[in-house]
Amino acid sequence: MARLQCKCGETMWNGQSPNDIEVWCYTDRQLDEILANDNISILELADLYSYNVWVCPRCKRLYVFDRSDHTKVRCIYALEKED
Repeated sequence: MARLQCKCGETMWNGQSPNDIEVWCYTDRQLDEILANDNISILELADLYSYNVWVCPRCKRLYVFDRSDHTKVRCIYALEKED
């Protein structure tokens, strides 16, 4: 379980399961491999992701965590307004 303060001031927490904060991202190739496996556990599925992303419920910023260090934010994406 972890907490993260978004730049907008929102405090995010992944301690509740399920939650709407964490998003697990898989490549198309990984998804094909996952779907080819008829019986995969949630623990195995959690180990196969490419990126762990948190979505701020207030401002919708995306926080992408480093795969090797789950406590380190690799990059942050903010929404841009479409003209």
